[in-house]
This record gives sequence, structure tokens and C-alpha cells, in this order.
Amino acid sequence: MSGLVSSATPPPPSHTYRICSRPPQESLSYCTTLAQPPCDAPPLIENADLNAPTKIKTSHQQPLMEPQINHLVEKTWSRYQSLPQNNRLLISISGIPGSGKTTLAITVTQRLNALHRASSPPSEAAAEPDIATFVPMDGYHYTRAHLSSMPDPELAHARRGAHWTFDAPAFLSLVQALRAPLTPAAPTIHAPSFSHSTKDPVEDDIPIPPTSRVLIFEGNYLSLNREPWSTAAGLMDELWFVEVDFQVARRRLVGRHVAAGIARDEEEAGRRADGNDLVNGEEIVRERLEVQEVVKSVEDEGWAEPAGVGVGVDGGERT
Repeated sequence: MSGLVSSATPPPPSHTYRICSRPPQESLSYCTTLAQPPCDAPPLIENADLNAPTKIKTSHQQPLMEPQINHLVEKTWSRYQSLPQNNRLLISISGIPGSGKTTLAITVTQRLNALHRASSPPSEAAAEPDIATFVPMDGYHYTRAHLSSMPDPELAHARRGAHWTFDAPAFLSLVQALRAPLTPAAPTIHAPSFSHSTKDPVEDDIPIPPTSRVLIFEGNYLSLNREPWSTAAGLMDELWFVEVDFQVARRRLVGRHVAAGIARDEEEAGRRADGNDLVNGEEIVRERLEVQEVVKSVEDEGWAEPAGVGVGVDGGERT
């Protein structure tokens, strides 16, 4: 599988990175490396199980994640500082299923908000609204009812997660609305989320108020060179892409599908990964637009995604 990545990947941009997630036992200690935000800054992933069993690095080993995340956060923070008051900064993070893009997107969003509060006067920090919002593409999955109305319902459900099983025009409309200049009368715009219990979108579940001026979009197809995804990509200020070895992604996907109830066991999960997720992944890599940042997601003895992160419906749903 790794040959597919190397043969199809476009020439790399100026920055290429390697990431791994934070060892759970380290809690919030890493937040002090980024402009010394207060020790009560939010954890990298809210509501994650920080005590979940995992292999961790010994205390003298440097986490691979920090330099790369710091670069992305500092770069984004710098751009925000010079942003005109009537503008938003739109960044999209894409990658194949199982690449770790959700972890990256949530981490960057939370660190930006922590930086904003750390830079505010102490008496005002607690009341400061978030400046950054995480906007996942998951909410634009077609509903299961819609998939059942397609010409080949069985195929549509089996391939849920392919680009044609998303309401791409509706996603483009959201991006266009958020790209419009901000005015004193600008309303709060809402985006859909995705419910893993019902396995369907939840309309208007993610509020994006005018005070949210840095938007971190995340999804498989946000740098896909195919309409209307490419039009949405053209409205972004930056495109970031998370690269991962296909076998690493497959291992992650198998575990996720079993944990989420999408597959009954690892054998079924493997079939779903091979027959849908990684098929989509090949297209995502092959048809990728030029991006400004590439993050390399790799396994090592300290790598583990926080519990509850990245459990998606890329491989369809269990029926």
C-alpha cells in the first residue's frame, strides 16, 4: 500500500512534518511550550479518556508532535493577529481515512483558543469568546434515508464515505457564507454535526458566531481536485494535508470500526477498510490539489490517538 502513496503524492510543499499524539499521562504539561498559556488551558482533546491504556514515551523522550503542532499554531496565530476585522481565516485539513486529521484539527483549534485567552487581560480571559471553531465535514454525509433512495441503495450504504455520498454543494454553500465579509450585523451561522448514535447528520448543531474568526475545517475531500470540492478549496486561505502510510491507516480504521459498532469484528472491519476507506484514500491522494502544509502521521511506540477521537463512518454503517 505504501507504494500507492509514494507514486501518487504531488511534489511536497515547503513544510513536511511528522506527528504523534500526546502521551496521556503527560496531561497538560506540553501546553507550556507554546507561549506559556496558563496551566488550566484546555486539554488537547476535550472529553478524551486520558487514562486509556497505551504505550507511552519515557519522561526523557521528546514527543514528536510538539514542534510540528507549534509551527502550525504559531503560523495561524500570526496570521490571525494581522487579520482585518471584517475577515475570517479559513484553513482546511484533509487526508485519507485514518490519517489523524481530526486529532490535528481539534488540537490546533483548542491551542488557538488557549493562546487567545492567555493573551487577554486576566480579568477578562474567562469571559472571552473562542476565536477558533472546529468545523468537521462529517455533518455533510447524506442521511441513511437519502442513501436508500439512490439508484443502488446497497452500494450507496456500502460506500458511505466516498465523495459522492456527501452533500458537497451544501458544504460549498457553508464555506461561501463564511467567506463573506463580517459586518456588525453578521449573524451566527450554523453547520451540521454527525451523530454516531443515530449515524446521521444533526442539522444546525455547530454554531459559528461572528466572534469566531479562525475556522479549522476537517474532512477527507477538502483538497480534492474535483468539483465542487475544488471550488470550496479555492475559498480557503490555506490547505493542509495529513499523510499516512496506508497500512498504518488500515490498522487504525479496523480498530475504529469495531469500537464504533460499524463492524462486528476485525475481519469485517478489515473488509470495510479495504473495500471502501482505502479505495477512497487512493483517490484522495491521487487527486490532491497543491497544499501549503503536509503533516506526516506515523506510528511509533508512543503513538496513540486519544479515546473517542476519529471514530467516523468512513466505511459505511452497520445495518
